[in-house]
Amino acid sequence: MLRIIALTLCLAALACTGCTSRSSSEKHCVSTAEAAAPSVEYHEHWHNDRLYVIGCSDELAKFKKAGHLPYTKTLIGGGPNGKTVVIENRTKINGDKAAAAAYNKALFAAYNEQYPFYREMKHDGRIYVLGNSATFKSFLTAPHLAYTKTYIRKGDNNETLIFEHEKKGNDLLKRLVRRYNEKHGSTLNY
Repeated sequence: MLRIIALTLCLAALACTGCTSRSSSEKHCVSTAEAAAPSVEYHEHWHNDRLYVIGCSDELAKFKKAGHLPYTKTLIGGGPNGKTVVIENRTKINGDKAAAAAYNKALFAAYNEQYPFYREMKHDGRIYVLGNSATFKSFLTAPHLAYTKTYIRKGDNNETLIFEHEKKGNDLLKRLVRRYNEKHGSTLNY
């Protein structure tokens, strides 16, 4: 599956804006200051049961040929249906570390837009469903959630499900319940 989505960033001087040719026949992504609203490409490619997220069509072509990326950020279980996600992570673009950092940030933001944060954690016989990375990190050290919605004996093995909830609004809860239902074939209501 290959989806291409253009993500426009408001970076004044640095970002990967597309592809140009070097003096050799090899193409590469470049950083330019000419573009007022530079963009990063977004490509998804499934390989070895992992979702690879790559930000430039040149890099995607190289990946398809070689089967690997030099630098990556790996999210084990962070993708659709709990699959592993491997996101391209550059160290430099044309020798520029700041451009690479902006590129990496934009690519990760594009991934998060496609697949918002979702984790299921088992703790004390209950399953906690979390939708915020900051809450997840805090939960790892102190397993407590301030606002929750509880479903008693509704898990796959009759576990109690505890969903993260926001103080105001139901958007997070709705997203988490929908994702849980899709993943487990459940019919939980908000």
